[in-house]
Amino acid sequence: MITTDDDQIIDDFDNGLGDVPETTPDPFIPPTSKPPITDDNGGIIEIPIDNPGDPWAEPPVVFVGGEGTGATAVGLLDGNGFLTEIRIQSPGFGYKLNLASDNDVRCIIDSFTILRPGIGYTSVPDMYVNGELGIAEAVIDPDTGFVVGARILNREITFEKFPEIDIVGGGGYGAKLLPSLACLDTEALSTIGSTKIGTGKYIDCP
Repeated sequence: MITTDDDQIIDDFDNGLGDVPETTPDPFIPPTSKPPITDDNGGIIEIPIDNPGDPWAEPPVVFVGGEGTGATAVGLLDGNGFLTEIRIQSPGFGYKLNLASDNDVRCIIDSFTILRPGIGYTSVPDMYVNGELGIAEAVIDPDTGFVVGARILNREITFEKFPEIDIVGGGGYGAKLLPSLACLDTEALSTIGSTKIGTGKYIDCP
Protein backbone atom coordinates (compact mmCIF):
# COMPACT_ATOMS: atom_id res chain seq x y z
CA MET A 1 0.00 0.00 0.00
CA ILE A 2 1.35 3.43 -0.97
CA THR A 3 0.04 6.79 0.32
CA THR A 4 0.38 9.86 -1.94
CA ASP A 5 1.03 13.42 -0.80
CA ASP A 6 -2.70 14.17 -0.72
CA ASP A 7 -3.33 11.08 1.44
CA GLN A 8 -5.08 9.21 -1.35
CA ILE A 9 -4.46 5.48 -1.01
CA ILE A 10 -3.38 3.62 -4.11
CA ASP A 11 -3.98 -0.12 -3.75
CA ASP A 12 -2.41 -1.24 -7.05
CA PHE A 13 0.73 0.72 -7.60
CA ASP A 14 0.84 0.11 -11.35
CA ASN A 15 -2.88 -0.53 -12.04
CA GLY A 16 -1.96 -3.90 -13.45
CA LEU A 17 0.61 -2.50 -15.87
CA GLY A 18 4.13 -3.83 -16.00
CA ASP A 19 5.69 -6.96 -14.54
CA VAL A 20 5.32 -7.82 -10.89
CA PRO A 21 8.67 -8.93 -9.45
CA GLU A 22 8.76 -12.60 -8.58
CA THR A 23 9.76 -13.57 -5.08
CA THR A 24 11.78 -16.67 -4.33
CA PRO A 25 11.22 -18.19 -0.88
CA ASP A 26 14.27 -18.71 1.25
CA PRO A 27 15.46 -22.33 1.30
CA PHE A 28 14.35 -24.38 4.28
CA ILE A 29 17.12 -24.82 6.85
CA PRO A 30 16.96 -28.33 8.34
CA PRO A 31 18.06 -29.05 11.90
CA THR A 32 21.49 -30.46 12.62
CA SER A 33 22.65 -32.62 15.51
CA LYS A 34 25.90 -33.37 17.28
CA PRO A 35 27.28 -36.93 17.51
CA PRO A 36 24.99 -39.10 19.66
CA ILE A 37 25.99 -39.85 23.24
CA THR A 38 26.12 -43.61 23.81
CA ASP A 39 26.42 -46.07 26.66
CA ASP A 40 29.23 -48.61 26.83
CA ASN A 41 27.27 -51.05 24.63
CA GLY A 42 26.86 -48.48 21.86
CA GLY A 43 23.23 -47.79 22.77
CA ILE A 44 22.21 -44.21 22.05
CA ILE A 45 21.14 -42.30 25.14
CA GLU A 46 20.97 -38.76 23.71
CA ILE A 47 21.13 -37.00 20.35
CA PRO A 48 22.12 -33.38 21.12
CA ILE A 49 20.63 -30.73 18.84
CA ASP A 50 23.29 -28.46 17.34
CA ASN A 51 20.98 -26.14 15.37
CA PRO A 52 17.16 -26.45 15.44
CA GLY A 53 16.87 -25.01 11.93
CA ASP A 54 13.60 -23.58 10.64
CA PRO A 55 10.20 -24.36 12.20
CA TRP A 56 8.16 -27.40 11.16
CA ALA A 57 4.43 -27.78 10.69
CA GLU A 58 4.63 -31.36 12.01
CA PRO A 59 7.35 -33.19 13.98
CA PRO A 60 10.01 -34.53 11.59
CA VAL A 61 10.75 -38.21 11.12
CA VAL A 62 14.04 -39.14 12.80
CA PHE A 63 16.22 -41.74 11.10
CA VAL A 64 19.12 -43.15 13.14
CA GLY A 65 21.86 -44.50 10.89
CA GLY A 66 25.41 -45.61 11.51
CA GLU A 67 27.14 -48.78 12.59
CA GLY A 68 24.60 -50.02 15.14
CA THR A 69 21.03 -51.19 14.99
CA GLY A 70 17.71 -50.84 16.77
CA ALA A 71 17.74 -47.20 17.85
CA THR A 72 14.54 -45.22 17.31
CA ALA A 73 13.74 -41.63 18.17
CA VAL A 74 11.08 -38.97 17.69
CA GLY A 75 11.41 -35.21 17.22
CA LEU A 76 9.61 -32.86 19.61
CA LEU A 77 8.59 -29.32 18.68
CA ASP A 78 7.90 -26.24 20.77
CA GLY A 79 4.85 -24.03 20.32
CA ASN A 80 6.49 -22.23 17.41
CA GLY A 81 7.40 -25.40 15.52
CA PHE A 82 11.10 -25.42 16.33
CA LEU A 83 12.80 -28.71 17.14
CA THR A 84 13.60 -28.74 20.86
CA GLU A 85 14.41 -32.37 21.55
CA ILE A 86 15.16 -35.66 19.82
CA ARG A 87 13.69 -38.14 22.25
CA ILE A 88 15.11 -41.66 22.24
CA GLN A 89 12.42 -44.34 22.21
CA SER A 90 14.82 -47.28 21.98
CA PRO A 91 18.62 -47.01 22.42
CA GLY A 92 19.58 -49.95 20.21
CA PHE A 93 23.16 -51.19 20.42
CA GLY A 94 26.44 -51.36 18.52
CA TYR A 95 26.69 -47.70 17.51
CA LYS A 96 30.04 -45.91 17.52
CA LEU A 97 31.02 -45.35 21.13
CA ASN A 98 30.80 -41.75 22.31
CA LEU A 99 30.50 -41.89 26.07
CA ALA A 100 29.30 -39.02 28.24
CA SER A 101 32.64 -39.06 30.04
CA ASP A 102 34.45 -38.62 26.72
CA ASN A 103 32.50 -35.40 26.18
CA ASP A 104 32.85 -34.01 29.73
CA VAL A 105 29.09 -34.17 30.25
CA ARG A 106 26.85 -35.87 32.78
CA CYS A 107 23.43 -37.26 31.99
CA ILE A 108 20.35 -36.74 34.16
CA ILE A 109 16.76 -37.91 33.77
CA ASP A 110 14.79 -35.07 32.23
CA SER A 111 11.46 -36.70 31.37
CA PHE A 112 9.73 -40.00 30.68
CA THR A 113 8.03 -41.59 27.68
CA ILE A 114 5.12 -43.87 28.47
CA LEU A 115 5.58 -47.11 26.55
CA ARG A 116 2.65 -48.84 28.26
CA PRO A 117 0.18 -47.17 30.68
CA GLY A 118 -0.65 -50.42 32.42
CA ILE A 119 -4.07 -51.06 33.90
CA GLY A 120 -5.92 -51.24 37.20
CA TYR A 121 -3.95 -48.74 39.30
CA THR A 122 -6.06 -47.52 42.21
CA SER A 123 -3.25 -45.79 44.11
CA VAL A 124 0.16 -44.39 43.21
CA PRO A 125 2.59 -47.29 42.72
CA ASP A 126 6.21 -47.29 43.82
CA MET A 127 8.60 -46.28 41.06
CA TYR A 128 12.09 -47.75 41.25
CA VAL A 129 14.97 -46.28 39.25
CA ASN A 130 17.84 -48.76 39.20
CA GLY A 131 16.28 -50.29 42.29
CA GLU A 132 16.04 -47.01 44.21
CA LEU A 133 13.02 -45.04 45.38
CA GLY A 134 12.89 -41.26 45.62
CA ILE A 135 14.25 -40.42 42.19
CA ALA A 136 10.88 -40.23 40.44
CA GLU A 137 7.24 -40.97 41.22
CA ALA A 138 4.45 -42.22 38.99
CA VAL A 139 1.30 -40.24 38.22
CA ILE A 140 -1.96 -42.13 37.73
CA ASP A 141 -5.39 -41.30 36.38
CA PRO A 142 -7.80 -42.72 38.97
CA ASP A 143 -10.67 -42.71 36.47
CA THR A 144 -8.90 -45.03 34.01
CA GLY A 145 -6.41 -46.78 36.27
CA PHE A 146 -3.58 -45.86 33.87
CA VAL A 147 -0.14 -44.50 34.64
CA VAL A 148 -0.19 -41.20 32.76
CA GLY A 149 3.17 -39.70 33.64
CA ALA A 150 5.97 -39.36 36.15
CA ARG A 151 7.38 -36.58 38.29
CA ILE A 152 11.13 -36.32 38.66
CA LEU A 153 12.10 -35.81 42.29
CA ASN A 154 15.89 -35.81 41.98
CA ARG A 155 17.72 -34.36 38.97
CA GLU A 156 21.15 -34.53 40.58
CA ILE A 157 21.74 -38.26 40.11
CA THR A 158 23.62 -38.92 36.87
CA PHE A 159 23.58 -41.96 34.59
CA GLU A 160 25.90 -43.43 31.99
CA LYS A 161 23.14 -45.56 30.44
CA PHE A 162 19.37 -45.75 30.55
CA PRO A 163 18.36 -46.77 34.07
CA GLU A 164 15.97 -49.64 34.70
CA ILE A 165 12.48 -48.47 35.65
CA ASP A 166 10.20 -50.74 37.68
CA ILE A 167 6.67 -49.78 38.71
CA VAL A 168 5.38 -51.90 41.56
CA GLY A 169 2.16 -51.92 43.56
CA GLY A 170 -0.76 -49.54 43.40
CA GLY A 171 -3.18 -52.36 42.63
CA GLY A 172 -2.33 -52.46 38.92
CA TYR A 173 0.23 -53.92 36.56
CA GLY A 174 1.88 -53.56 33.18
CA ALA A 175 3.05 -49.94 33.16
CA LYS A 176 6.37 -49.34 31.44
CA LEU A 177 8.20 -46.02 31.18
CA LEU A 178 11.37 -45.07 29.33
CA PRO A 179 13.43 -42.23 30.78
CA SER A 180 14.74 -39.44 28.58
CA LEU A 181 18.27 -38.35 29.45
CA ALA A 182 19.77 -34.89 29.02
CA CYS A 183 23.58 -34.76 28.96
CA LEU A 184 25.07 -31.47 30.12
CA ASP A 185 28.40 -30.12 31.22
CA THR A 186 28.99 -29.17 34.84
CA GLU A 187 28.34 -25.47 34.28
CA ALA A 188 25.06 -26.13 32.51
CA LEU A 189 23.94 -28.54 35.23
CA SER A 190 24.68 -26.02 37.96
CA THR A 191 22.90 -23.25 36.02
CA ILE A 192 19.81 -25.26 35.16
CA GLY A 193 19.51 -27.04 38.50
CA SER A 194 16.10 -28.66 38.77
CA THR A 195 14.60 -26.87 35.75
CA LYS A 196 12.89 -29.00 33.12
CA ILE A 197 15.04 -29.08 29.97
CA GLY A 198 12.98 -30.80 27.30
CA THR A 199 9.37 -30.33 26.28
CA GLY A 200 8.06 -33.27 28.28
CA LYS A 201 4.78 -33.39 26.33
CA TYR A 202 5.34 -36.48 24.24
CA ILE A 203 3.51 -39.65 25.27
CA ASP A 204 3.91 -42.81 23.25
CA CYS A 205 1.27 -45.46 23.93
CA PRO A 206 1.41 -48.11 21.20
